[in-house]
Amino acid sequence: MRAPDRNSVYLDDAALLLLAAPGEWRDRLLERLVLHVQQEGAVYTSAAAFETVQEFFLARSNAVQLRQYWNALDGLFREILPLRGEDLGRALDILESSPTTAPDAALRPAQALHAAIVLNHRVEWMVDPEHRYATIPGIKAFEF
Repeated sequence: MRAPDRNSVYLDDAALLLLAAPGEWRDRLLERLVLHVQQEGAVYTSAAAFETVQEFFLARSNAVQLRQYWNALDGLFREILPLRGEDLGRALDILESSPTTAPDAALRPAQALHAAIVLNHRVEWMVDPEHRYATIPGIKAFEF
């Protein structure tokens, strides 16, 4: 396991898609992330999140727009984290331990996978505007 990055932030697929949508939320998040990097912070995403965004763009637009999107975010990410076997195992553990009393609030497998990546890579913060990860110990929401 890698050493934790002090002041590190992770963007899951929902946060990456938020950065693809024009509007106030996108502008605020991007502004906050750029400031975070300027203050010696690190921003990460994962191969799992990237794949979802790529599928979204290719299904609804084209590769040119996907390239423009990634070019707009150039320099933001320190690294795109790989998906590892230990992430899959931890995601299953997270799913098994998550409360299932309210079906609409239940953690989805993709969310459990992102949570596992954050915890296994010891990333400090996670962009979570909808508080989907609030019940998972060890995950702190990055406010914007």
